[in-house]
Amino acid sequence: MKPAQSGPDLRLPRRWLDSVLPGELPLMARDIGIRVRAEIAEFRWPADGEQVRAIREGTEKALLSFVTQIFRTGRLTEDTEDFFRGLGRLEAVAGRHLESLHTAFRMGALIAWRRIAAAAERDPLPSDTVARLADLVFSFADRLAQLAAEGFAQAHAEEVDGYARLRARLVRMIVGQPGLSSESIAELAVRAAWPVPERIVVIETDGRADPQALGALGPGALVDAEQPDTLIVLPAPVDLASVRAALAGRPGRAVVGCTVVLADAAKSLRWARLARRLADVGVLPAATVVSCDEHVPTLLLHAEPELAEVLVERRLAPFAAMPLARRLKFARLLATWLEHGGSQADLAATLQAHRQTVHYRVGRLQAMFGDQLADRAA
Repeated sequence: MKPAQSGPDLRLPRRWLDSVLPGELPLMARDIGIRVRAEIAEFRWPADGEQVRAIREGTEKALLSFVTQIFRTGRLTEDTEDFFRGLGRLEAVAGRHLESLHTAFRMGALIAWRRIAAAAERDPLPSDTVARLADLVFSFADRLAQLAAEGFAQAHAEEVDGYARLRARLVRMIVGQPGLSSESIAELAVRAAWPVPERIVVIETDGRADPQALGALGPGALVDAEQPDTLIVLPAPVDLASVRAALAGRPGRAVVGCTVVLADAAKSLRWARLARRLADVGVLPAATVVSCDEHVPTLLLHAEPELAEVLVERRLAPFAAMPLARRLKFARLLATWLEHGGSQADLAATLQAHRQTVHYRVGRLQAMFGDQLADRAA
């Protein structure tokens, strides 16, 4: 009988393809199923369970593919490849390690080869054909392991991506307050594995930051990298050194908003955006990371500049008519007075002036400002 062409560089007699190998399949499947369940702890399920049926189906699919596809065409069909990727995905979803499945493939290849070798003794084949057949069996097991690993990796990537999207959604909910109940945020925080802190800061970066680099901020960092500018919510207090390290080497600036309670996250973002504009025009230092908590007075003055002008005009009106030199002198005296809580002794020491001179100048301030000089709120 003329040998049949089967797979790359492998010729088997027609009877092997049509009778010998197909006749061995049921026994191979039985032996593989028994050994896998007996020797791999993760696969020790009840004999009538769904997992055992999955093992049986996978074993039969592998053996059938081996005979009908690998031997005849030298490659697997797309459906078969998808099936074994699916086995890897199932292992990932079940939370198991892929090594157990790979061990099952290796064990199955060894059992299959032993039965093929025994069949070759009963129905002899040329020695070079037997050697190539052995290589094909174990290469096939490696290919199945590779497909399972691809499915396993895809499942984990989808899980990580879904987890990141969930946390990004939580960022948008937090900075989108008010309008959302704390219960809604708490519910999503549980799903995102984020312990809800009492106080937070919101960070905004120029452009999109690398989520992997931001992983250095720890699991408490919520990141929304789906927007043109990345938003980060961090529990307070914030370690600025860690923020600078996580954002090192990237272009642009990051601004850390003021520390606020969680319900005021939108305010922290508003302060961060103001600080970012002020840094862009040189009012605040052009640092890679700007912290709003370090520049609160400047932010207050620039938050409502017209209101600041009204406040200055109302509170410092007595200085308005003075020549510049006298205005600066009395402004310094007023600032020092406020700093030392009205202690004339401390004033004299700070200004390096005689106490009588200080007493006279304070009298002038009292004449200018009256009762409001002693009013802390004023």
